[in-house]
Amino acid sequence: ETVYLLSEWEEPELNAGKNSEATVADLVQFRKAVSTMNDKYPFSRAFGHANTRESCVRSSQEVFDRLMLSAPSDSSSSANSLPFSILSVLAMDRNGDFVDAKIKSHIRLFRPDRE
Repeated sequence: ETVYLLSEWEEPELNAGKNSEATVADLVQFRKAVSTMNDKYPFSRAFGHANTRESCVRSSQEVFDRLMLSAPSDSSSSANSLPFSILSVLAMDRNGDFVDAKIKSHIRLFRPDRE
């Protein structure tokens, strides 16, 4: 289902010829990006394979499934919704204290659309 939802793919627009002078910083950034793309685990081994679009979708689904195992069984959320309490752990520091900047960042990231 996830692959079906992501099946629409738009190729990025190439702007070749607009500015053909690359800086050293541009080249370093490009080489770093290419080396990341050649890695089977560009995010982490815990995330899983992500060297192709299909493997990235599969790994994303597996991470979601693992996170859902941590969700309380009496959760009032629907069967395909991850409770925010699971995601709130991302806003904690190593001592288990919440970090205000992380909280605000995650609220902006996970805020539902206003429509």
